[in-house]
Amino acid sequence: EWLVSGDLQAGDTLFFSYSGHGSQVRCRDGSEEDQRNEVLVPCDYRTGGIIVDNYIHEVFHDRLPEGVRLICVFDCCHSGSVGDLPCQRDFQFSFDDAEDDDALLGAIEPEEEPEENLARYLDIDGEGTEPPEACRDISLPLDQPKDVYMVSGCQDNQTSADATIDGLRQGAMSWSLLSTLKETDFTIKYEDLLESMKKKLKTRGFDQIPSISTTQEHLFRGYFLANAPVLSVDPIEIPAPSPELGASKGVFLADFTDATPDVMRVGLGWSWSEGGEKIDLDAGAIFLGADKEKIAVAWWHDKEPEELNEAVKHHGDNRSGKGEGDDETITIDLGKLPEEVKYVGVVINCYEGENLAAVSDAYCRLYNAETPENDLARIKIGSDPEKFGAKALLMGVMHREENRWYMLGAAQPAEGKKATDNVDECQDFITRKLSRPVPKAIKPLKARVLLPDGGSGGDTIEVFTPGGYDVSLTLPDDAEPGSVLQFEL
Repeated sequence: EWLVSGDLQAGDTLFFSYSGHGSQVRCRDGSEEDQRNEVLVPCDYRTGGIIVDNYIHEVFHDRLPEGVRLICVFDCCHSGSVGDLPCQRDFQFSFDDAEDDDALLGAIEPEEEPEENLARYLDIDGEGTEPPEACRDISLPLDQPKDVYMVSGCQDNQTSADATIDGLRQGAMSWSLLSTLKETDFTIKYEDLLESMKKKLKTRGFDQIPSISTTQEHLFRGYFLANAPVLSVDPIEIPAPSPELGASKGVFLADFTDATPDVMRVGLGWSWSEGGEKIDLDAGAIFLGADKEKIAVAWWHDKEPEELNEAVKHHGDNRSGKGEGDDETITIDLGKLPEEVKYVGVVINCYEGENLAAVSDAYCRLYNAETPENDLARIKIGSDPEKFGAKALLMGVMHREENRWYMLGAAQPAEGKKATDNVDECQDFITRKLSRPVPKAIKPLKARVLLPDGGSGGDTIEVFTPGGYDVSLTLPDDAEPGSVLQFEL
C-alpha cells in the first residue's frame, strides 16, 4: 500500500519483489477457473494473515495512479496468476488435486504445525478469518488497464525451487531473471526475457515454468523497466542508383516538405580535344511556365536573370575547359524559384568548335549543392557522331509536380551555339514527353533498412541515404527485429 501511494507522477516506475512462501486456498464462489485463490504467506502470517490474490490485484492494479508503471516479481510457489491480470504468457490452468486439502497446504505446512491451526490461517474450513472476496475473472479485459507487469516463478500448480547456483543460495527463478538482465545489460523485451528464463531453468534441470502477466497484449513487446535501447542502426548497404541519364529516364530531385536542402547545381566539364582544337562549351538553363512559355534563360550572357528572384546564378564562362572538376556551373535554388516556373531545361552548347563529338572527356551532371560528390543525374558526352554530332545537347528537363521536383532525361541532339537557341526544342520535348502523366519510373528514391535486434515500433533511427544525407525515420508500430523495412526518401 505504501508503494503505490504518496507523491507519484506519471512516468514513474515502481518495483516490487517477493521471494518467500506461496500457496493456494479454496475459492468458494467458483470465480477461479481452477477453484483456487493464490496467496502469499509472509513470515508473520500467524498474526497478520495471508495475502490473497484479490488484494494483490486491488493494491497493485486498482490503486496504481494513471501513468505510473509497476513491475512485480514473485519468486514463490503457486504464483502463476497471483496478480489476476488478464494477459498471460506461458500460463496454464490445472485442475489436478482440486479437492485435496493436503495439496493446498503442502507448500507452507511445517511438520510440527497441526493441520487445524494451519487451516485456520488459510481459511480452508471456514473458521477463523473471513473468506476472501470473489476473485475477478482474469479471462475478461479490464475496464481501465494499467501499466502493470507480474513476473511469476512458476505455474499455479507448481512450486518455485530454491537452489545453489554458481555457489550462491538463491531462488531458481530469481537467478534466471537476474542473469538474463545482466547478460543483456538490462535492455530486453518482456517476451524475450521470459523465453530466456525458461531456457535457463530447463537447462539447469528445473521443472518449474515461469510466466509473465500484464494488462494488455502489446505490453509484452515493451522493455523491462522501459529501458529501450538507443538505436544506432546500420542500414543495409544499397548502391545508389546509377546517375547516368538516358532518354526518358526519370530521377527524383527534391521535396519541399522535408528538411533536405533543395539547391541544385548543374556542372559541366570537358578537356582539350585530342587534336588540340580549342573547344568552348557552355552550360545553360531554360525556365518555362506551365504552358511552356519562356520565363528566362540562364547562361554566360545572362548569369542571374531578374525574372527568377535571385534563385539562379551562372558562375561564369570557361572558354577552354582548363582546370580540374566542373568548368562551368549553374546554381538553382528550387525553393526560391517563382511559382510560375514549371519546367527547367538543361542544355550544353558548343559555342566554339565543330560540334560536341570533337570534345574530349566531356560530361554534364546535376547534383545537390550540399553534396557535390553525389550526382543525381549525369550524362557523358563522347565522340559518337550519331549521338553528339550536333552543336548542342538537351540533357533533360527538370519539372515540378506539386511539392516535388524531378528530372526526365532527354539526351537529345539540338542546334544552336547559345542556350537561347534551344527554347523551342525544350518546349517540343515537354510537349512530347511531359504533357502526359508523370511516368511511373519517376518516383522518389527508396531505401531498405534492416531492423536489428533491439529495435521496435515507434523508435526513431538514422539512415544515411544514397544522396549523402542522414535522414531520421520513425519505425511503424508493428516493426519487428530482423524485418526489412522500405522507406521513401
